[in-house]
Amino acid sequence: MYKTGTAVPAIAGDSKVDGGAGDVTLALAGNANVGKSSIFNQLTGLTQETGNWGGKTVDMTEGVLLHHGLNIKIVDLPGIYSFETYSPEEQISRAYILAGHQDVVINVIDATSLERNLFFTLQVKEMGVPVVIALNHSDIAAKKHIQLDTNLLSELLGVPVVMTVAIKGIGVHELVDAALGKIGMPVNLENPLRYGPEIEKRIDELIRLMDETNLKYRPRWTAIHLLEGEKDLFINEDEKNSRLVEYSQILAEEITSMHGENISTVIAAERYTLAASIARRITTRAEPVKGAL
Repeated sequence: MYKTGTAVPAIAGDSKVDGGAGDVTLALAGNANVGKSSIFNQLTGLTQETGNWGGKTVDMTEGVLLHHGLNIKIVDLPGIYSFETYSPEEQISRAYILAGHQDVVINVIDATSLERNLFFTLQVKEMGVPVVIALNHSDIAAKKHIQLDTNLLSELLGVPVVMTVAIKGIGVHELVDAALGKIGMPVNLENPLRYGPEIEKRIDELIRLMDETNLKYRPRWTAIHLLEGEKDLFINEDEKNSRLVEYSQILAEEITSMHGENISTVIAAERYTLAASIARRITTRAEPVKGAL
């Protein structure tokens, strides 16, 4: 039995599926116009609050779903296409997810535009957080005779996949069940995206040199973003980390020299290639029945 109602907001880092106030936080993330807001509205009804993210002009929307004694806070993150351009919306979404304010990220993707949406999915997967996929607009895909193998998609990404038609409320409660099932379970850190050997070698080299007790984020994600030129990735800035940042730039320059392009461009291209490959593997276009409307 699902219903909406007023509840105490969940406290980041204090979420458990055991009843009581502030039990669970689910964050909706994905591209713009994929149906995140429709899922949010189906789950929260009128129990929503809209404001601004701290220090930003970007809207934040939160609501509450009461489900089997659990107070589930639903957060609708800004619609974005990647974490690459560092717009205010991207900064907010990235910071929220990396900080672990949510128990599970529900990545809403458009079933009719898989390649573009999966590029974002791969970036979320690299963060090493619990993820469930909402494959939305599945009714539109069916009308276009697009058949999608959700079991294969789940296998390739290592996360649960739920078909939804958010505007009609189809699949949204099953989506919540899938998300709740991820809480307390080990995160599948096996990433579907392995970069070229010259990049993977340098990622592994940086990971070996890291002091994991001083990392804000997971080692692999940190190594990739060090190569891409980020610096504010450590809990405490010390001489060892300064040397690691400097060394990462030497490694990045080596990759740039090999490819003739900067490493961010190389990494983005490999993400797009994998997203396109996954989309092709799970998609079959059925022939329309002759005479059918």
